[in-house]
Amino acid sequence: MNEQTVLAHGVHLTDAEIKLLAKKGGAIAHCPSSNFMLYSGIADIRKLLDNGVKVGLGTDVAGGPSPSIVDAMRNALICSRSNLFQYRKEGKEYKPLDTVDVLSLATERGAKVLNIDDKVGNFKVGKQFDAIVADMTTGACDCFCDETPSDLLDKFVQRADDRNIVRVYVRGKLVKSI
Repeated sequence: MNEQTVLAHGVHLTDAEIKLLAKKGGAIAHCPSSNFMLYSGIADIRKLLDNGVKVGLGTDVAGGPSPSIVDAMRNALICSRSNLFQYRKEGKEYKPLDTVDVLSLATERGAKVLNIDDKVGNFKVGKQFDAIVADMTTGACDCFCDETPSDLLDKFVQRADDRNIVRVYVRGKLVKSI
């Protein structure tokens, strides 16, 4: 195990395995949609992150219902909130993932997992331009033009689908336009 190791799911890791994973620089590909569909369990991503484990978001369409990373972000929120119930039952504090966290799992943290964060993952100068342009006034988003950027991000993760994606750029090239 080393910084090139990416383990899928991370649902049933012991505390000792989490510590070893963090120490060796390995990572987890969190695939909540697949875990739900296969009854695999609920990964505690907050615990992994708090212990220094690299985590990125995946779709695992072999077991999941959708290749959409937006669906995976949505399910990562539900997964984390499900962990909250267990922690509360045990009388423990828990901070579930929020929208910014799951966006980071799908972008920056995902790039770190794959050790390509020097090339992609954010909009810093010198990195490849991979981006989407979303129309938040169509589909199920129901935007009213007075939302904050945070509100728009929440609505995008909670409600957006392919109808909202109007342009896609990969390595600076327009690959989809509606």
